[in-house]
Amino acid sequence: MFNRFRRNLRIRRAFGTLNPTQVELPLTKCCIEVNPLDGRVRRMLLNAIATNRLPAVQRFWARAVSEFAPTTVVDVGVNYGECALGAHYPAGCAVFGVEANPSIWPYIHRTLAKRADRANFTIIESAASDRSESGIRFWLSSGGSGTSTTVQPTLRAADWQVIDVPAVRLDERITPRGDRLLLKIDVEGADLRVLRGLSRVIDATASTLAIVEYCPDRLRDAGEDLSNVATQLCEQYSVWQFRDWNDVKRLNAAELRSLTVPKDRATDLVLARGDAAIDAMRRASTAGGSKTAAGVCQALS
Repeated sequence: MFNRFRRNLRIRRAFGTLNPTQVELPLTKCCIEVNPLDGRVRRMLLNAIATNRLPAVQRFWARAVSEFAPTTVVDVGVNYGECALGAHYPAGCAVFGVEANPSIWPYIHRTLAKRADRANFTIIESAASDRSESGIRFWLSSGGSGTSTTVQPTLRAADWQVIDVPAVRLDERITPRGDRLLLKIDVEGADLRVLRGLSRVIDATASTLAIVEYCPDRLRDAGEDLSNVATQLCEQYSVWQFRDWNDVKRLNAAELRSLTVPKDRATDLVLARGDAAIDAMRRASTAGGSKTAAGVCQALS
């Protein structure tokens, strides 16, 4: 209770109100519409901005857009758009946002309506997977939008509402533009299904730079064999664990298999293939200015 009081006090001081419905993202100055009563918004966005502790994925995205100059962007698990709708893209860049949660769609569209480049955006109101289906089960979390999932949760049933949503294999819906794909996947355990469902898009693009949530427990719940996952990812991509641009570590398959992640928690993996993606990682992590980043750059050379 005391922690909630302190968080609310910080939010009020930062935004001038306890329940802001529009938020300016500090790294890009883009504004997005939000539901301030969503638990994820309060914890992961409003409080993060108020304390200057932005999630790693937002820090990655802002710099990756600048350094990589993508021609196609795909954000799977858009949520309120902190990544897909929270950046300034190169002229002509095609942006695809994928979100399965119907309660968030109105906020996405209100934010999009204010963008001058909205004609370059496509919002896919569906779950993403490795095959298209007319309806799959989707668990909506009572604790906030960030943990809603197509992978059956292991927590108590009272915490979830189950609905049916369509599922789409994204390479049946997306035709990439140009030769540089920037990708984000954050879908609470179904992340590798999504990656497999994008295989033709990735193969058709010369360079791919992706940030993917990696939660071993949720991936196991989804039926993934983590040993095989490590082998396949490291065969197809250069793989790093990403905490910030000054805290990145390149991983081989053995290191990925043995990566320690606290129970039911996640870390972020950056996947890169193609010279442009690897060069972007080199430039951006060097700009981070740490010994860790310098070591990664040496390994990339």
